[in-house]
Amino acid sequence: MTLDSVTDMKTSCCPGISTFSPPVFLIQSAVRIDQIQSSERACQTEHGTPEDMKERPSSVRLNTGQAPSGSALGSASHQVKPLQDQDLLWDQPHQVLSFRDIKAVSVEIKSEMNPVPERRPTLTPRQATELTVQLYGVTITEISTLPSYIDQNFLIVDTEGTKYVLKIMNSEGSKNATKLEVQTFALSFLRQHGVPAQTALPTTTGKLLSMEEIDCGHGAQTYCVRLMTYLPGKTLAESPGTMQDLYHVGRLIAFMDKTLQKLESPNLDVLHNNCDEEWSLSNVHLIERCLSVMDGEPLQEVIKAVIEQFKSYVLPKIGSFQKGIIHGDTNDKNIIVTPVGNGRHEVSGVLDFSSLMNDCYVFELAATIAYMMLENPSPLDVGGAILTGWESIMVLNEDERECLYLLVLGPLCQSLVYGRENLKKYPDNKDYLLVTAKNGTRILTKMWEMGKKEVERKWFTDASTFSVNE
Repeated sequence: MTLDSVTDMKTSCCPGISTFSPPVFLIQSAVRIDQIQSSERACQTEHGTPEDMKERPSSVRLNTGQAPSGSALGSASHQVKPLQDQDLLWDQPHQVLSFRDIKAVSVEIKSEMNPVPERRPTLTPRQATELTVQLYGVTITEISTLPSYIDQNFLIVDTEGTKYVLKIMNSEGSKNATKLEVQTFALSFLRQHGVPAQTALPTTTGKLLSMEEIDCGHGAQTYCVRLMTYLPGKTLAESPGTMQDLYHVGRLIAFMDKTLQKLESPNLDVLHNNCDEEWSLSNVHLIERCLSVMDGEPLQEVIKAVIEQFKSYVLPKIGSFQKGIIHGDTNDKNIIVTPVGNGRHEVSGVLDFSSLMNDCYVFELAATIAYMMLENPSPLDVGGAILTGWESIMVLNEDERECLYLLVLGPLCQSLVYGRENLKKYPDNKDYLLVTAKNGTRILTKMWEMGKKEVERKWFTDASTFSVNE
């Protein structure tokens, strides 16, 4: 993105995707307990944690069994036991709440909100600790930050050694409570149907998500807060997989999207309006409006040429693409793997469903190929392996195959441009925002130089000759 003590899950409906043991997150930064006070003051600055704190040790140790000093959370009425394995929604065994139940326990966003610009939350470890104690009654012994593009994540450990992930969504994404409820419901639904996804845990009052008004130094704003189950393992960004591993990645993502075809709720229509989804591949052309951030680099001309090709060859064919609910962000940091020996890994988790949308299935495949190329030592071999796994579950039609090359270039262009654009808003998140630039520039340029026919010939030839070793 389930806990260490949870029994492995297996599914017979998707061979090769078994023993789902859940994922770990790369710790980005954290501070010692003796830095909490200075960290809290840093949150009053516009951009959060200052540069001189980035090299601090990777966790915060707190007094076990107590709420943070000086907090009203330390009162007797708030001394509740930590959540245990048996409290997990999907562990009784693997049961999920109905959509009606989720609607009943969810909260409504206040109808009148102050008109504030989109802001990435910048809570300090101390603020996150108090928030967790207040909402979930978990006694925290350790807390550390996890990487995120525009939201904020914390890895939390309680007195029993149980791990959780506290997810705080950006203020813009927190405005649509109905969409967040559907996302939360989809996680439990997928878990029940054999997909290794995180699930949300209830607050002490039974809510699966909570809207909290928090001031991080730029005015009080409303953020969606969820406590998620923890999935151990490594991301594919940390541990690039073999071609066999990538075959199983393609298979799992296709299986997940096919499973979402069965998802039912009265509010699925909130996932259909993608006209404002800048990351949808149907909107690749929208990056034209901020191409100036590339500062006239040679890459800018390549991206401009991709956009023109996209408008000419892809947009006219989108109406023939197969559509349904997709994850929307299957990058290498959202796929978790665990080692199984002989240098191979098992795909054991899928993280971050905040981009869940109704869109074209081939967009999901293209994005998966694009992002899995970034850290792989043989990036041009990735497409054939993932395509083979994908088509073992869902087969592309003629138009989708014809457009695959440009569709894979699309997310690379989006990430390079939007990463540079968002850097102006969130300079403290530079390493994460520019992660695609490290290898993405080279890969995009190489694929553009090779051309459509040569790249597709390699992918489709590799796919036709791919040998699966179960």
